[in-house]
Amino acid sequence: MKYIGIGENKGLEVRVQDALCYVMLHCGIQIIHITKLTEEFAQMLVAWYFSGNWLKEKEIGDG
Repeated sequence: MKYIGIGENKGLEVRVQDALCYVMLHCGIQIIHITKLTEEFAQMLVAWYFSGNWLKEKEIGDG
């Protein structure tokens, strides 16, 4: 799976497995302490960031 940019993000593609790093880089976020809520926060952050000008698309070979 990958995210495909539309609108102001047109032409950008981000693979799902790279999405958290991409979001953290573009939002200036660093994880410096892992807690039991870190994974939940990461999932919510990615969902929020890619909820706007992005479409989720299957890649060739995805099941």
